[in-house]
Amino acid sequence: MIRRMQRQRGLSLIELMVALVIGLLLTAAIVQMFVGSRVTYTMQSELAKLQENARFAIDFISKDLRMAGYTGCKRFSSVTNVLDSSNVSPYSGDEWNASIAFTDGGDAESSSELPPSDQINVKYLDPDTTCSVDESRNEAEYFFCDANHTFTQGEILVVSDCSHMAIFQMTNTNNNLNIDRITHNTGGSTVPGNCTKGLAPDSDCTSTNGVEYTDWGDNTVIQRFLAYTYLVKDNDFDQPALYRSSLATSSDSIGMSDQELVEGVENMQMLLGFDTDEDGSADCYSNAALSCGSSIDEVVAIRVSLLMRSIEDNITPDAQSYVFNGNTFTATDGRLRKVFTATITFRNLVL
Repeated sequence: MIRRMQRQRGLSLIELMVALVIGLLLTAAIVQMFVGSRVTYTMQSELAKLQENARFAIDFISKDLRMAGYTGCKRFSSVTNVLDSSNVSPYSGDEWNASIAFTDGGDAESSSELPPSDQINVKYLDPDTTCSVDESRNEAEYFFCDANHTFTQGEILVVSDCSHMAIFQMTNTNNNLNIDRITHNTGGSTVPGNCTKGLAPDSDCTSTNGVEYTDWGDNTVIQRFLAYTYLVKDNDFDQPALYRSSLATSSDSIGMSDQELVEGVENMQMLLGFDTDEDGSADCYSNAALSCGSSIDEVVAIRVSLLMRSIEDNITPDAQSYVFNGNTFTATDGRLRKVFTATITFRNLVL
């Protein structure tokens, strides 16, 4: 008797459906793992970028604010400013002499909106550009350095001997950086220009000729005047960023030049620290001197709070709540946000 062999002709429909279901389950699990890993990676990556940007921003701000009021000397018995404040300039009058200038952005229109960002302006002398004044100088309108200097026409400079300090504008051309003379005459096309060539304590812009100062000590030096303003505004890509506006000069003009430092800084709020008992440390933090019962001359520190946000959106699937400037806000744009705060001491303003 001959047996016929049964040949397998394929899978049944039920077997095929079971296999498809198992494959779909495995595929769904793999996709879910991939999506979860991608979300986690994206959030961690954006958080790392956000923290890195915050560190850069705090470092930039801290470096300049710690230098506020630096002159190379502890105190001066007299300060003269002969810059002609009647001309167009970024500063006017006593603003050239102020080490810090705080601008409160104001209050928010409602409790659900962020307040406008604050601004801080800081001024100090550049310790890396010093001209030691030679004794063979003419105090009436120019100085001689003991070596060739790197100052250029139009720059705001300060001459001091740790007893008297004078702020003026260099009015001569320094061709090829190969001369040692610094002129502080009046007239010419420089802006703001000098209202007088006299640099004595009795000189001011109400006098036409000013008074010569003939008591410069042996340690008389000339340094570059630096001024920076930190502010928050949108960049060319409509992203909020931290900017530093620097004092920029040319042969016949002076102005401020903006430089973007860190992207992703959405808001900046500051509180001034007032030393009310003259012990060298801040006793009261406020954005106004009156609330601390103090004056701006008693400021020794500043507390800076930065609201950082991720560059990419749709990072967080749910609305994110955060506390900033004493209020709770809720963001629904899917961006990651985090607040960073640092307290910075004005080392040169501490008594």
